[in-house]
Amino acid sequence: MITATATETSGLKADYNLRYVWLISIVAAMGGLLFGWDWVVIGGAKPFFQRYFELRSESQIGWANSCALIGCLVGALVAGALSDRFGASDF
Repeated sequence: MITATATETSGLKADYNLRYVWLISIVAAMGGLLFGWDWVVIGGAKPFFQRYFELRSESQIGWANSCALIGCLVGALVAGALSDRFGASDF
């Protein structure tokens, strides 16, 4: 079995595309930001859809909030699939 020592590997340079790493990092950060924004928007809309749909119990209100988040997930998946199918491929 051949192993490299620390002095042998210290001269190796990592081979990665810094622009690609930044792109992936920004996309991940925006995903987190938008996920938090969805929570705020749904929380702000809660009193309105609670009154409109006449939700009385805590379980009904929780179910409505959960359905809104599931709708966000499904919408993102559908938008991603449509973007892959019909979008431009510059990469």
